[in-house]
Amino acid sequence: RSMKKSVFFLVLFFSTFVSYATNRALLIGVSQYEDSSWKQLSSLNDINILQQSLSKDFEIMTLLDKNATYRNIKTQLICLCNSVQPGDTILVQFSGH
Repeated sequence: RSMKKSVFFLVLFFSTFVSYATNRALLIGVSQYEDSSWKQLSSLNDINILQQSLSKDFEIMTLLDKNATYRNIKTQLICLCNSVQPGDTILVQFSGH
């Protein structure tokens, strides 16, 4: 009986150190371009659909149109790389031309 209690408390103690997997998504959508000859794209619709689909299970970061700069995308990718742990799921989606 004492052994069962010891095992129970050891399992309880070590379970506090278990890291849970995190799902993270970086959604990038560009539909407005400086070249006016391109028609308006539906990339924002893509991002909205993905946000709705993933919102229950993922931490989501979005970069849209003018905020989807090289610098901002690179910064967010670095943040993802620095925060990822074994077992995590990372989704990076670019929707644009």
